[in-house]
Amino acid sequence: MIKKIISRLSIIIKSLPNILLGALFEYKKHPWTYIFSKLFLSVEYTSTNSRKYFLKYFKIEKLDENDSKITLGEDTIIISNILCDQEGTIRDILLSYFDIIYSLKVKYPISVVCIEGPYENEFLKINDGDYIIDAGANFGLFSFSTCRRKPNGKVFSFEPIKEVYSVLEKTKAYNNIPNINNINQSLGIKREDVYFKYDINNPGGSHVTEDSGSEKEKVKVEQNSIDNYVFSNNIPKIDFIKMDIEGEERNALNGARETILKFKPRLSICTYHYPEDKKILTNIIKDIRNDYVFYYSNYKLYAK
Repeated sequence: MIKKIISRLSIIIKSLPNILLGALFEYKKHPWTYIFSKLFLSVEYTSTNSRKYFLKYFKIEKLDENDSKITLGEDTIIISNILCDQEGTIRDILLSYFDIIYSLKVKYPISVVCIEGPYENEFLKINDGDYIIDAGANFGLFSFSTCRRKPNGKVFSFEPIKEVYSVLEKTKAYNNIPNINNINQSLGIKREDVYFKYDINNPGGSHVTEDSGSEKEKVKVEQNSIDNYVFSNNIPKIDFIKMDIEGEERNALNGARETILKFKPRLSICTYHYPEDKKILTNIIKDIRNDYVFYYSNYKLYAK
């Protein structure tokens, strides 16, 4: 109990400077109800009430018997009603929005709602005209918001789960976004078929599995390597790689050795899936090229 209180006080103290600055200089840009709920209510309460918070700030509209439209400020995604009805889907999109979009839209982001933090920061930026790999696109918030902000670049968006991949394709068509290529593959060290553990109520947590598990929980997907995709498609450059693939980051980096060696893309990679990820992923990158400079947050590695 005491540890929980100390942890909560630490979060409040950490958030306080930006709360004050945000309230003074950009009050209307912050989700204050959600922020104070995250600060003072239990994790269980805010997690199980994600849809309530979501609908306070965003819109969900049924388009027809199959699909719904979710409007997140300037970004719109088209999603099947089956996925949209899942509490886990709404929670996933809510958390992703604050990490990926909100954190870049405001000057003083409140850390309590930016759990993992953005893929860009002062150290590492995406430039207009960049060719970008989005490894682990999920519902596409990173890909689509990047295409909107940087319309002269190109995004190669990898998502292995068909139900989630369909969100990317429908959203691309609805918004008429020409500079995104959606690829229904996972990324690893080589091209082969692999099995993923998939839970419809937590699609963002889908991951490669080797256990026997029930057939209901497992789906067979096609895996590729970044090197194979880039060079077999004659892609002229890769400037930026974003990677959040539920523990397959080590294999995917090893499958991108020639791409990293040739193009030296900026790298924004999640490091929280395994305890030694930060050290091991750093060493893999250094083994490929020793001229990268690194910056770390609690959840991500940034290299340029």
